[in-house]
Amino acid sequence: MVGIPEKKIAEARKAVMTIKSISRCEFNLFLPKHFFLESIVGEEVAWWADEARGIIGTVARGVAEPSWRYILLERDADGDFRVCILKAGISTRLVASVQLFHAMEVFRKSGHPNSLKEVETLTTK
Repeated sequence: MVGIPEKKIAEARKAVMTIKSISRCEFNLFLPKHFFLESIVGEEVAWWADEARGIIGTVARGVAEPSWRYILLERDADGDFRVCILKAGISTRLVASVQLFHAMEVFRKSGHPNSLKEVETLTTK
């Protein structure tokens, strides 16, 4: 696959085992009332969560700018979700999905938002 190293694809497939597709409705239940992600990220096309539902993410296509993006949200100490990563300017839906899976897996394994540096390393290689 052009632009994505085979190792990254294999790691993303492994991550899918602990990160599952969820419905838009379920995803929206995690968000605060009147919080409209689409105004930030564009048209959402896929929604994901880890098994514990402590990390959620969505892949979206920009409206004004025709590129892909993803957003990762993590549950804070109060149980509310907060945006941890918003990455834009991605060339394809597949690349955005692979990068999101990597970011979610790093957060899932580390259990701490200080893993941002590792996420950035994974998504820029």
